[in-house]
Amino acid sequence: MWFIPKIYRFLKERRFAMTGGAVGGRKPTGFKPIALDGGYGWFVVLGSFLIHVFTDGFVYSFGVIAETLVEEFHGTNTQVSLILSLLTGLMLATGPLASAICN
Repeated sequence: MWFIPKIYRFLKERRFAMTGGAVGGRKPTGFKPIALDGGYGWFVVLGSFLIHVFTDGFVYSFGVIAETLVEEFHGTNTQVSLILSLLTGLMLATGPLASAICN
């Protein structure tokens, strides 16, 4: 059938087999998608999730260590907050770049 993508294959069930008609007397009862990546796509999703959990956790908890960084390195709040703003900015700016590379 022309409207079914090639990545789908027919599912055939013997108990619904019909005589005549389709190949071997069976009628396709549904379609099952074939994983183009071999089924490892969920590991990519899991890895991306873990990276975002750790990165966002650091961003949201940066205020806890900000005062310690100011005291330890004898800097100002402005200098220390530059670390967080660069981290957040680069994280958000590389999103479209990563999307373009994936496509």
